[in-house]
Amino acid sequence: MLRGGVGLGKTTAIASAVAGLLRERAGARVLVLCPAALRFQWAEMLRREGAPAWLVDRYRFREMLESSAGGELWKRGAATVLTDDFAKQPDIRDSLANVHWDLVVADEAHRFSGARAELLKGVGDDAGRVVLATLPGMAPPNAFSLESVTVVDWRRDELVDDKGKLLHVSPRPVLHEIRFVQSEAEHNLSHIIKALCVALESGGLLQGFASSVLITSLHSSPAALERTLQRFVVGVEKNDEINALLPDEDGGEAPEPVDPHVAEKGRVIAGQALQVLEAIQVDSKLGAFGTLIGDLTHVEAPAKRICVLTDYLTTLYYLAAEVEGCDIPFELIHGSMGRDARQESLRKFENAGGILLATRAVMSEGLNLPDVTDLVLYDVPRNRSALQQVFGRFDRLGRIGRLTIHVLVPEDGPDATDFEPVRLLHEIDLEQQE
Repeated sequence: MLRGGVGLGKTTAIASAVAGLLRERAGARVLVLCPAALRFQWAEMLRREGAPAWLVDRYRFREMLESSAGGELWKRGAATVLTDDFAKQPDIRDSLANVHWDLVVADEAHRFSGARAELLKGVGDDAGRVVLATLPGMAPPNAFSLESVTVVDWRRDELVDDKGKLLHVSPRPVLHEIRFVQSEAEHNLSHIIKALCVALESGGLLQGFASSVLITSLHSSPAALERTLQRFVVGVEKNDEINALLPDEDGGEAPEPVDPHVAEKGRVIAGQALQVLEAIQVDSKLGAFGTLIGDLTHVEAPAKRICVLTDYLTTLYYLAAEVEGCDIPFELIHGSMGRDARQESLRKFENAGGILLATRAVMSEGLNLPDVTDLVLYDVPRNRSALQQVFGRFDRLGRIGRLTIHVLVPEDGPDATDFEPVRLLHEIDLEQQE
């Protein structure tokens, strides 16, 4: 098992081992394959540990081809970092597979299937060693026998320091459910949205895409739902494809165009939903959020550091308007901001505390926030891997106190019976206690 020192996470421990290998073995080659959102974190972490890091994209690859003049393409004595999506392209994959790598590291290896698995098999068959880093409870790819690879899937009670002594770690996070009661008008809106989903799926073309966007925006905020419905109505009138009608703000693949009869039926129901939405006077979820923020911020020392995560940018600004009048320092970070602007917002939050409002998408960029005392999942991820990824940004070695995770859950009505994300949260919590 790879071992990390006090305050080190999985990435840091692997980066430290890479640096040690490059110091001990002159001319060694190391390949790091990672998701695109983590490429800068890996390069920075490797350099911090003293390992020369070489971040390669398509532009850099062309430069390498021009300057190599038929000689060696991939550097010796350095760690080469590539995103797995870039590296799986046939020309890049073949070039990587024709080189002997002393060490291959695959981060979030549980994601490696299909073309990614072929890539890993190609570069790993002749490698000196392969390290597969996975989230707890996630199975690594079956491209290799487990005896021939190092799987990094450690739990907090297994972590040791460089002398083999078990590390002292923070208490396990606490899950806090905030129940709220929806109004009759909100229940009615939920029924209409679900009727819209049924109507769209009757066309047999959407494969759940439209329904997923509608339901997640419904659960997120009136602002997110309104934007989704408006774009749907406009898209139907312009006869656009479904990807233009119901854009997923985190990105998504475009399914086939909507059947005209199904689209028209959907347009009528969507118009009805917009009318009901406009008539709703009180957002019960937002009210519960406001009460929670009031309870968290009206406390004596130690001061709270609160991070609120949303899936939708429209919901982020919706919540920003709510906290703006609370006389609490707050910062925003989201994918539409430049990297420097995000770093500045994080620096201000780290210095002043208060509230950090962020879209979940930016949390995949390797952010480390162990000082956050309270994490509010305003939108709860519906995917186990996404939940684990979010937890990893906050529940890290080096944390001093306990992290409290707050989720807002409808008490009754049509949304309460199928609130699958909360069940996932409880399942993950039970797995970590085993």
